[in-house]
Amino acid sequence: MSLHLEMLGEEVILAPGHEVELLALPLEGLLPIAVAYVQGGIQVHPHKEFDPDWHVRFRGQLIRAGQPTVLTDYA
Repeated sequence: MSLHLEMLGEEVILAPGHEVELLALPLEGLLPIAVAYVQGGIQVHPHKEFDPDWHVRFRGQLIRAGQPTVLTDYA
């Protein structure tokens, strides 16, 4: 499963059983976010912010989302 984090197209690839906390800078144009189910994952769009500096917290690690970020590399 993948999290597709827009506007710059970062992607976080999860394996079964992975849990993440999605984080972004608290910018004025971030909320409300839109979430849509897409084939193979979830797509997350900020309201008006171009680059919310997406991060995920995974197993206690703070990881900046990239293109792509494969969480099994952080296990």
